[in-house]
Order: sequence, then structure tokens, then C-alpha cells
Amino acid sequence: MKTDSEGYILLEKQFSFRGNNYQRVKDFDDGWYIYEVSKPNLVTKIYELIFSRRQESFKIGGNIVPKKYSYPSDSQFGHYGFCYFKLEDAVKKYNKLLREAKEKTVEKIINWPKENFIIKDVLTLNPTSSYIEIYVKIKELVDLNKIKIVGEQKNKIGKPSKIYCFT
Repeated sequence: MKTDSEGYILLEKQFSFRGNNYQRVKDFDDGWYIYEVSKPNLVTKIYELIFSRRQESFKIGGNIVPKKYSYPSDSQFGHYGFCYFKLEDAVKKYNKLLREAKEKTVEKIINWPKENFIIKDVLTLNPTSSYIEIYVKIKELVDLNKIKIVGEQKNKIGKPSKIYCFT
């Protein structure tokens, strides 16, 4: 199994789950992927645009589940995953999500914490903003060297949160 530089197991490019075959057909730079989903003996395929989130290691029933990137669960679809019958529709949705996030952050005034912060802190100060809006704005400011990553905050569940500060 392949891991990233921090030891998190990466999502497989091809796997089977619940009788479906998953084949990654598109990688985006920001953790979004498109998988082609098919069933044996069926012609119809669907395309799932998904955001892969980091999951911390945990223990269940005496077994340790390693830290890894996870495919969205059924309940996370609509936020971290979307289904389409055509690959081009999944790509359009990805582009639309990014475009909307950029437009909203350009027109919105974002309230920022005064000291070091994580994305959750910014969301708390901006309850009408979405996670992706804040993520895109922070990424933009990091690229412009106006914000820098100064560490990570371990969470009870899920991946650690990056800690940011203004330069």
C-alpha cells in the first residue's frame, strides 16, 4: 500500500467494494478524484467525484485501523461526493465547485482570527461560509505568501488540522 510523506495510506487507484468495481480516471491537485464505478455483467457505469479526507488511526474490536485517506461514506455524498452518468458531468461539477468557491470568497468579507487559526476557527467566525470557500481562500493566500502553515493540531477523529497564521 502506498503512503504519503506523513504515513497516511493513499486511496487505491482500483478496488472493489459492495460488488462494485472502482477505477480512478481523474486526479485533481487538491484531493478531489473521479472514479468510474461499474458492476460485473452490467453495461451502465457511473462516475463519482469524491474528496478524499484523511482519517486518523483508531482501534476497533482489538484491531488497529491505520491512518489513511478515506472514500466518502454514503452519508457524505452531496458534500464530499457526487454521482454522474457521464465523466464530463463530473468534471463540470468539480469546476463549478471551485468557481463558486472563488466567486464567493471574492465578494465576501471574511472575518479572520487574530492569532494562529485552523479552518474550523474561520468557519466559526463566518457561519454563512462553506468549508470549500474558506479552504480556497486560505489556499490562495498561502500561494500569495500572505498566510503560512505553522503546524498541525491533532483532532479526536479525522486528519490533523493545519494551523495557519498571517505573515
